[in-house]
Amino acid sequence: MNRKTLFLLLGVLALLSCGEDKKDGQLLGSIEQVWQLCEVSLPEAEARAEALEDSVQKASELVRQKYSLLTIRLRDKRGMIPSSPDSARQMMSYFEGRKNTTDKERA
Repeated sequence: MNRKTLFLLLGVLALLSCGEDKKDGQLLGSIEQVWQLCEVSLPEAEARAEALEDSVQKASELVRQKYSLLTIRLRDKRGMIPSSPDSARQMMSYFEGRKNTTDKERA
């Protein structure tokens, strides 16, 4: 493989990885909006969270964990008692290792 082809391939890979970061950033912003919305309109927040579900499953671990935390929050707002503490424990251990204090406190 010559140098031009290698640089072109690296450039394409860099562009593709930036697209994923942008998508994750948009999803994280949407998750935060739903988090705030659940304080105002729980039914609307639940509908918006459900609309994000498919996109979140294809996203980064951070996005998936924040979405899981959001779904626990929404169930809690409905007064639904968790059937198992395992998902909450997993999220707590995930967010313990992160720098963001807001995420730690929410978990």
